[in-house]
Amino acid sequence: MPANDVTTHGPRSVEIYDTTLRDGAQLEGISLTVDDKLRIAEQLDWLGVHYIEAGWPGSNPKDDEAFRRIPHELKLQTSKVVAFGSTRRVKGKVDSDDTLRHLLEANTEAVCIVGKSWDYHVTEALQTTLDEGAAMVADSVEFLRANGRQVLSPISAATSPSPSTSTMTPAPASPTRSPECAAAPPRCKGRSTGTASAPGTATSPRSSRTSR
Repeated sequence: MPANDVTTHGPRSVEIYDTTLRDGAQLEGISLTVDDKLRIAEQLDWLGVHYIEAGWPGSNPKDDEAFRRIPHELKLQTSKVVAFGSTRRVKGKVDSDDTLRHLLEANTEAVCIVGKSWDYHVTEALQTTLDEGAAMVADSVEFLRANGRQVLSPISAATSPSPSTSTMTPAPASPTRSPECAAAPPRCKGRSTGTASAPGTATSPRSSRTSR
């Protein structure tokens, strides 16, 4: 096969997922106003960023205000705004989970939920079983997709007690059976599709993108 055949070197394109407005805003000495968030989002859209993580709805008044204002004040041409949150609680129900409710109330096309992908985090941090850890992710993905949201999930590298590398993978269409870490039992040990890039930005292959 020819050496320059792109099929031998990975995806032909990637989608950029930017976390400046949430993760980046947590750096020491930075305090973004809602107006700051909107102006930054405009610039990220101009740069061609595909996904903009605008904050964690329900976590603070500024993020809630930003999600209320974005649909009315911004005319984004390229970017899709993402609301960030987590899976349902241990032994909880998706239809009564406050975090999932806030994600839906943010009224974004896409949401991102963080779930535990390492068995150590499930058994030690969550204090639950691996089956329940997997069910927390699968149930949450299924619930959000049923409500018309595209669902993405960051997968942390599970190679040490303090992993620092992560990638963004779209949640699978069938969340209960998938090779992806987002819905498999959390023993993925850092498997991913895509690679981490500059701080505040992650990438994922377009070929694995999950539509709404």
